Amino acid sequence: MTSLLSFHQLRDWLCCPQLYAYKHLHMLPDYQHQAEQKRGELLHTLITQESQGQSIQPPSDLVELWENYLNCMLPFREYRCHSEWSYFFQFKTESLSWGIHGRFDLLVYLPDSLLIIDWKT
Repeated sequence: MTSLLSFHQLRDWLCCPQLYAYKHLHMLPDYQHQAEQKRGELLHTLITQESQGQSIQPPSDLVELWENYLNCMLPFREYRCHSEWSYFFQFKTESLSWGIHGRFDLLVYLPDSLLIIDWKT
């Protein structure tokens, strides 16, 4: 049997085991986080659409953030990029098999390395 954790679950547990219990075991709603999460999901959608060559018209409350994103991306335009890449890593301890899953916002394939970017709003 493999126990699955997301990066965010692992981060919450490392930050505060009680926070992890509230959010991931007891499923107590975090209303402030829900609004931030929706905004982040919209931004991720726009980034994915832009990476596929679609023209983007962000909502008025995201215009400045979108311009910052485009400016940050300028140095990477010449490289091959992959947005929203899902990952799964598995490792074993003596008694359990663990899996960590999540999604990288952007991978940039530089000439001699791989750059992982996680956007924060």
